[in-house]
Amino acid sequence: MYIYHYRLFDRYQKPIISLAILGDDRENWRPKNYCYENFGCKISFEFPIIKLLDYQKNLECLENNNNPFSTVVKTHLKALATRQDPKARLYWKITLFKALYQQNYSKKEILELFNFIDWMLVLPTILTTEFKNQVIQYEEEIKMPYVSSIEQMGIERGIERGIERGIKEALVAVLNTRFEVIPDFLRQTIQNISDSDYLSSLLERAVTVDSIETFQREIKAQEKI
Repeated sequence: MYIYHYRLFDRYQKPIISLAILGDDRENWRPKNYCYENFGCKISFEFPIIKLLDYQKNLECLENNNNPFSTVVKTHLKALATRQDPKARLYWKITLFKALYQQNYSKKEILELFNFIDWMLVLPTILTTEFKNQVIQYEEEIKMPYVSSIEQMGIERGIERGIERGIKEALVAVLNTRFEVIPDFLRQTIQNISDSDYLSSLLERAVTVDSIETFQREIKAQEKI
């Protein structure tokens, strides 16, 4: 925070406002300052924070807000809450998807928000198929053809652009969302995998594995086979 602040000030020579948005799941982790002192020289830097977890206690204010960022925050909170519960994640993914049509969003906003929901709330293959069927059914019910099955589903979009690249990005995103810190060597290992089927199985495993350490051990065990 301090480094970004002084670099921006040095570059533009204008007052800078630094704001930290904390998306972790640790209730009591709320860093608000940075300071150090040495040989009489002291630096003290304070900045405001927004803890997304706080909105969990007041979801109603998000439900009644048409600002697209309310959807972003709700999606983030549900991603945290359903890390170990794929069926609950499916429920909330469907709920958030339907809510896009109930807000006064443009087609462009709906597509962009759907892409975010799809990226954050990754599902196992069988539940992904169920979600897709629910999307098609709901669009038929409300007769909203202008976003036809969310442009053939953002899920397929990533595969069409490149199966390996799309799965790798999704895999890293899932691990990062669930465990926050991904060792560099694990990132590199994922990038070096060229088997799409194996990558798909890793993506499914990443949704349910209990820890990043377990995930690493399973990859290492597979490499020895």
